[in-house]
Amino acid sequence: MKVKTVLALLALLVSSCEFQSNGSNLCEESEVERVIIFAPSTMMVCHNPKSKTHRRLCTPECYDDGNNTAYCYELPTDLCNEGWHREPWIDALCEELSETL
Repeated sequence: MKVKTVLALLALLVSSCEFQSNGSNLCEESEVERVIIFAPSTMMVCHNPKSKTHRRLCTPECYDDGNNTAYCYELPTDLCNEGWHREPWIDALCEELSETL
């Protein structure tokens, strides 16, 4: 009986947090702040070949040079999903969009 008690205590001691060999204390609870970001389903893209923001996310700068033919249009963000073959400017646009999220 005494041997079983000693073995049970030894098993508890070895499996306790104080004796974890991986360097992390698994018994400590840590608070992790979770933020959920919902990506938009569309993105607005500037069309103004005279602007530095042409084919980039639409901003007021798209219209700054007084070009009355400038406009912004919507593209689906599904274009940014991996596996699509796309133009290099769309890759740059998707990267710009991901930086804003």
